[in-house]
Amino acid sequence: ELDNFGGQNNLFGRMDSVMHNPHECANKQDNMSGIGITMEGIYTNAIMFDMMLDQAWMDKPAPIYEYVNNYIRARYGDSNTHAESAWAILRNTVYNSSILRMAEPRLIHRPSLTAGSTFYDQCELLDALDLLLRASSSFGHVESYQNDVVDVFRQVFADLFDSYITQYVEAYNNDDVKTVKQLAKKMTALLKDDDRLLGTAKNFLLGVWLHDAEKWGNDDHEVDLYRYNAKNQLTNWGPNANINDYAAKQWSGLVGDYYLKRWELFFDTIEAVMSVEQPFDQTAFNTACLDLEQKWQSEKKQYSDKTVGDTVELAHELYKKYKAHVKENCGVLTYQ
Repeated sequence: ELDNFGGQNNLFGRMDSVMHNPHECANKQDNMSGIGITMEGIYTNAIMFDMMLDQAWMDKPAPIYEYVNNYIRARYGDSNTHAESAWAILRNTVYNSSILRMAEPRLIHRPSLTAGSTFYDQCELLDALDLLLRASSSFGHVESYQNDVVDVFRQVFADLFDSYITQYVEAYNNDDVKTVKQLAKKMTALLKDDDRLLGTAKNFLLGVWLHDAEKWGNDDHEVDLYRYNAKNQLTNWGPNANINDYAAKQWSGLVGDYYLKRWELFFDTIEAVMSVEQPFDQTAFNTACLDLEQKWQSEKKQYSDKTVGDTVELAHELYKKYKAHVKENCGVLTYQ
């Protein structure tokens, strides 16, 4: 089981395959001696790794709805109809992928005039978030529940951003300057709100990653070197964006202070070329973007490894703010 590349934290999985394929293989091969995972990152989609490794103790596939309900009962500490309904939707959308690897949202990748895409219904994911939030009176104090609220919500944000950028590309192609500017403002605001929500959960903090690297330094030079490498791995993965954004993640600090800057540069560039009726030069933009990226990697700015704000309270606030926007944009993205 691989499930992700570079530790990207998009919601993704193929539950049917994970639950049934190991048993089918064991029934066909008499020399199968075990199963394992070859993950490039494990701090995402935990249920997929749990389900895979649980197969070693299972004589036959379990009904997936039953497995999922047992999983969330263990994860949150009790049963809850809202939580079970939310996870039923997740099981049938993001964890029922028809593609072999996770979709990569535009939000966390270098800006370009590229439309977004999906393999599930965005509005269904919004319904899952709604149901998950309805369980907050029971589980609002549970850290794993808070983590899942942020995880589902940041995926909703990523999908909405993909819808916006898809419309943005269309507006650019139609020389619609007014719509281009309006959508740029929406995407900028979304990135800022996404960063705020991510900052309420410890598993989504850039500061944790950087501090873990810095603590290995024996002097200032080593601390700077380890910090640089930790930032480079998340972004350019090489001195000249050799595997750019391969390990991109929606983390607080990374969204609000790296991806946001790139998109602001992109929006400013697009508006500038449209104002003089010149075509957008992606190659020239990539050069300017790389300069911005490399400067950020070398900065010594400190990012907190402490959460800020209340996850549940902010999630309810942002859900009210964005619910209508998500519903208005369902159906914009093409399916993979």
